[in-house]
Amino acid sequence: MPIHEPPAFTPEVEAARATLLRRGVAVLFQETTPKRDSVLYVSSLRPEWAERAMAELLPGVVFEWCGETPRELRPRAIHRCCEREPGRLQLRVVVGAAEHVDEILVAEDDHIVAVLVTVCMPVAGPLGEQCDVPCHVYLDRPLGTRKVIDAVRGEELEFLDLDALWAGAAAHAGWPADGS
Repeated sequence: MPIHEPPAFTPEVEAARATLLRRGVAVLFQETTPKRDSVLYVSSLRPEWAERAMAELLPGVVFEWCGETPRELRPRAIHRCCEREPGRLQLRVVVGAAEHVDEILVAEDDHIVAVLVTVCMPVAGPLGEQCDVPCHVYLDRPLGTRKVIDAVRGEELEFLDLDALWAGAAAHAGWPADGS
């Protein structure tokens, strides 16, 4: 079962997708609503490529050019963190099924660890069901008493107490707290 369903297209659009892509036009998503005409979202290196190809292959289809690429990088707020082992920081980031963490930038000094997460996401279409995912980065040294700052919000991150989380899960499941 796929993490998210691939986009569905009308038969005429599906029949033209390969030729459009050969001409440098990626078909990203087709929005169909009962109140207005269907809109096709496309990307291409140049908007005129999309205009020409759509006029020739799918005349009369309403389309929107979304940019040069089918995906974009965007900063994303981190909502929690913990130090899994000395010097290995786990960050918790919420992403949709059609997204993924692209890069994590870290800058440290004696008082703070500042972290910026970028997420790769589609420029059109649904993001899919959201999920809280762990991302790990290695620090120059153990965290110690330094604060972890989310660069998107400029705020200190909530610290995730994994021991308490596991103890709570074990108690809920009726397992011994010591794991035996």
